[in-house]
Amino acid sequence: MTVFSYTYKLEIDGAEYETFGDMRMSFAVDGLGLSGICTATFSVAIPSSDFGGASSSAEVVLTCTSNSFITFPTFYLSGRSANGKAVVLSCVDRMMFTDQMYAIADTAYDSNGEILTISVLNDIAGQCGFNSGAMFLGVKAINAIPKLKKEQTYKRQCSDILSMVATACGGYWFTYNNNLIFKPFGTSPYLSGVNAAKHTAVVKGGTKGPISNLYMTGNGDTAYGQAGSASNTIKIDTPMVSAALAGAVGEVVNEYTYNAWSCDKALLDVCPTFDTAIDFPTVKQGFATMRQ
Repeated sequence: MTVFSYTYKLEIDGAEYETFGDMRMSFAVDGLGLSGICTATFSVAIPSSDFGGASSSAEVVLTCTSNSFITFPTFYLSGRSANGKAVVLSCVDRMMFTDQMYAIADTAYDSNGEILTISVLNDIAGQCGFNSGAMFLGVKAINAIPKLKKEQTYKRQCSDILSMVATACGGYWFTYNNNLIFKPFGTSPYLSGVNAAKHTAVVKGGTKGPISNLYMTGNGDTAYGQAGSASNTIKIDTPMVSAALAGAVGEVVNEYTYNAWSCDKALLDVCPTFDTAIDFPTVKQGFATMRQ
């Protein structure tokens, strides 16, 4: 198949398909990227007469055979539907496997009913099939939460634990090259050097920042920091609230400015991922950061 002069190969559950189309890929971050787990999605249509079936959560691999610099995430089958004479497959990246119970023994906690945060996150990465160990694009906030409580981790979904930590630390989790990665709000783009050879108009949206205030609340009336205007304040509500955590997150977000933008179509030389800096030569400011 050829799109924009590129050729592609599609493999599903080990079987190669020559005829496919209507490919759609999405990388979405909620809001400013201050919490949660972000999952890339992919859908593709295959003629019904060609589709030979696939197992649940089957591996779906899309390869650009004409440009080795264009690589895509590995996806996994999450659903299918009939659309006329075609079967439309819905797929998500490895984040889908975080929807399982965190496997930890009742005896793994210390005498205070706590466990090292980094141990939990590394365990989740291994249990859910990511490369060994979680990765952090900034460790100040993570280091301010050295331990997690038993009630926060025992008999809890891996996704719930990751989301809880992400909210407390002011960032989000995503996967790239099969790594489980935490991206704090206010840090540099994860991927850069991506160029838009052709594109439609880049439309600038709203701005938040420069950030000068962080207001963290939780556990009833506990609060740290101060709230200013909506345009310069980041607010976080977490049961892990502490002066150390508020200070660590505040240090990262201080003076950061978030600029929203949109572009309907662009021909890129690399497949972007979450938080990718894209160079638009015709845009006065030179580049924009893709967040959703």
